[in-house]
Amino acid sequence: ARKSVAPQFASGAGLTAECVKAKNRGGKTAKGEVPVAEQAAVKVAVPPVAPDRDARVYRFEITARGGDVTKTMTVVASGSANALEHADVKKPTECLFAAGLFPAGEVTVTATPIGWFGRRGRSLTAKVKVS
Repeated sequence: ARKSVAPQFASGAGLTAECVKAKNRGGKTAKGEVPVAEQAAVKVAVPPVAPDRDARVYRFEITARGGDVTKTMTVVASGSANALEHADVKKPTECLFAAGLFPAGEVTVTATPIGWFGRRGRSLTAKVKVS
């Protein structure tokens, strides 16, 4: 833990955010039954961090802001439990936000890498239009 450093994205890495159609999981909520349905979503793809034995990424904190709405989720990084040489470590980590959570307009998405011992790296940002 003493030698650990904050995980960093590779030079030139970019976060991507796009509007897609995705199915919700459906189920029961406090307001009643929600049927499984296709809906608009903001898909976020976080690039892998630069491989470093002392700066292993464990999770990403992903925040989406649109209008006066802010939503944050924590996502475990792809391949975080694998050796640095494993193929999953080199894959992007993806997540979805329901587009209906945000008012029409621009949504700013930020991803911050967080290491195994809580050290936070430099964030990446992307913007996407939702309607």
